Amino acid sequence: MRLTGGRFAALVAAATLVTVSLADAAPKRPRAVAKGASQRRGAAGAAVGAARVTFGVAGVLRQIDPRGRRAESLTIEEDTARRIEALLRGPLRMGTTGIYVADARTGHPLFAVNPDDPLNPASNVKLLSTAAAIEILGPEFRYQTRLLGAVPHHNVVQGDLYLLGSFDPTLGSGALEQLAAELATAGVTRVEGSVVVSESATRDAVYRALLPVQISAPSAAGAPPTVTLPPGYDFIVPRVTATAVTGRKARRARLRFSEEESASEGGDARVTLTISGTIRAGRSLTHWYWVRDRGRHAAHLLRAALAAQGVAVAGDVRKAELPAYLYDQFRQGTLPVVLATHRSAPLAEIVASVNKRSINWLADRVIMTAAALKYNDLPSMDRGVEAMYDWLSRWLHVGKSEILIDTGSGLSYATQFSARHIAEVVRVAGGFATDQEHDPQHRLWLDSLAFADGAVRDGTLRGRFRGGLAGRLRGKTGTLSTSIALSGVLEADPDRPLVFSIVTNSASALPKRRVRAGHEKIISLLGQYVSRRRARPRAEAAPPAAVTPPGQGAGLEDLGPGEEDGEHAEDDR
Repeated sequence: MRLTGGRFAALVAAATLVTVSLADAAPKRPRAVAKGASQRRGAAGAAVGAARVTFGVAGVLRQIDPRGRRAESLTIEEDTARRIEALLRGPLRMGTTGIYVADARTGHPLFAVNPDDPLNPASNVKLLSTAAAIEILGPEFRYQTRLLGAVPHHNVVQGDLYLLGSFDPTLGSGALEQLAAELATAGVTRVEGSVVVSESATRDAVYRALLPVQISAPSAAGAPPTVTLPPGYDFIVPRVTATAVTGRKARRARLRFSEEESASEGGDARVTLTISGTIRAGRSLTHWYWVRDRGRHAAHLLRAALAAQGVAVAGDVRKAELPAYLYDQFRQGTLPVVLATHRSAPLAEIVASVNKRSINWLADRVIMTAAALKYNDLPSMDRGVEAMYDWLSRWLHVGKSEILIDTGSGLSYATQFSARHIAEVVRVAGGFATDQEHDPQHRLWLDSLAFADGAVRDGTLRGRFRGGLAGRLRGKTGTLSTSIALSGVLEADPDRPLVFSIVTNSASALPKRRVRAGHEKIISLLGQYVSRRRARPRAEAAPPAAVTPPGQGAGLEDLGPGEEDGEHAEDDR
């Protein structure tokens, strides 16, 4: 038979589509990927064939080819798969998209596209790190920061106060003010010694050491601006050489900041902050200065807070390790006790800040500190990652050969995590895999996710799904330049919630708005699918699908209800 150019092109296209279909249906072993996995692309950058969608029948993913059939003859599953495929050829045609959707309670797969490709889910890694942290510490865990000192005598503390923390990543000036207020409420009016803090900034210091420096320029040109620091705070000593300018010079006005170590008149450590350059006359601003010595910064904030509460501190600030401080107190014949205690918000609330607002530094600190307590070690990312792999090993029975993680936040281009594994993390952490979804630990983790239900939205979903949503969505977004993800739980049918993960990667920067819109349309299709499934007569037969040959199925084995229990489970926005 002679092939014309048109027939030849059609056969090539069909062969390409079949090849992609079989490849997507077969179980895949994660492979190393470059900065963002990418689909095979032609010279012009267009995708070579769109990935095919497989869908679940009796707990097994199968592939049905609807080509050549009338749209009205397609089953609900086939029609949903066809619509998802249209999105893969449309807004999601760039790069590679991995999709995995499963029944949250049974674990039976429903829809999948490239489910085992090792993709980078960006901040979806927080789903794992927060689940591991809550399991280690419990949702009610609170970090504690204490003030140690001698028992007050006649309202006076003899000797030094020691600021002893517990690696609290949320410790800030407000906590130190609360400690000072508690000491004053106990009747203390004077401390004869100094405020002492250790060299361990991670344990005893505020984590985000940002100091507000208020700068106000006069209305006359040539005069220096006024610089104001928080009352009573004297660790940073401002030195002003800047001047106010008007006219054309005001358009190019710019302040410059530099620092150098110095000392007070008594020889105590200080930092001189030089403010030079120019500022527009009449302008006022707040410059947030990052204090490098977080330990001394915390001690000086506490000293200023004590002064504000009427508690005079005779000394200054010094550093000493806890054993040395205790030894000095013993030598002076005193036994330090806890004089005041600050307790952080419950871990569940901290985790909610991580997942709803996608705060990278906080996500890393939470898993690092949780692992430090688990392994009785200092916080480190290595320990945090070890705790995450331990969680994966116990619940998903996977390890470093299948998943690559190196942060608790997902702020990394090295991450490799398949859509199937992410959905299983959601299933376990939410308590669905062990029939414990109403257990407080799992419920609080679910509540930490961003929320969308009709007109009510919060977290990183607050600007999403403006076109409406069928059901309630709890999700975690993820964004890097080459990675966009959305994973979570869809409760369009309260009796049969779905867990899902959608991850799109590309070797080049993704059009964020377009890809996110594609992800939202997939969620909308899933909501419509659930609604249509609920309305389907019970007697309707299962889709007439040919069983996928052994070795080519992309789904989980049909273990039956309950048999898989215990086995499965920016600033980034």
